[in-house]
Amino acid sequence: MARTKASIYGPALIATGPATIFTPGAAELIEVQMFHLNNPTASAVSVTLSKGTDAAGTRFLGTNTVANIPANSTVQLVGPFYFPPGVVCQASAGTSNVVTIDVEGIRHTVG
Repeated sequence: MARTKASIYGPALIATGPATIFTPGAAELIEVQMFHLNNPTASAVSVTLSKGTDAAGTRFLGTNTVANIPANSTVQLVGPFYFPPGVVCQASAGTSNVVTIDVEGIRHTVG
């Protein structure tokens, strides 16, 4: 199994979504080492991250209603978080296009 350290996604703004931010390929496991979230605004913002299609049972950050990224702050979620082949990572924010997300990790490929 080959391992490649990589920028998995971003930096990019999070919309009100939920929207898929990445999907591992058929022969790939993504090991996310860090989700980096930045809110440069004067108000707290709710952000939701889901493993799989967004639903209450798939969320590993947020509820889509409670502000969890404070004003003028950066939040880092340190992994590892594992995404097997075909399992999407989705993100959404309570306020569209103000919070930036950057995802760093390792791509594991079979073969």
